[in-house]
Amino acid sequence: MDVVLINPEDQTAVKNKLGFVLPPLNLMYLGAALERASFSVEIIDDDLRRMGAEGVALLVEKLNPLIVGITATTATIKTSLST
Repeated sequence: MDVVLINPEDQTAVKNKLGFVLPPLNLMYLGAALERASFSVEIIDDDLRRMGAEGVALLVEKLNPLIVGITATTATIKTSLST
């Protein structure tokens, strides 16, 4: 595995109240561009899986990538930093 891209869990009240879980399009676009450049890519969507930082870390360790990317937005900055 060359690259693992992580979408951390969004724990904001607005998102949890509305119940929306949207795919991480930003990481999907980035992953597609990396794949076109001959990198193997795995996206871990913790907002969907809800594994928590420890679960994500175990999965990343198992995949053993060369590069790990973590997206961070205003809504996910706290969980991004803990991942």
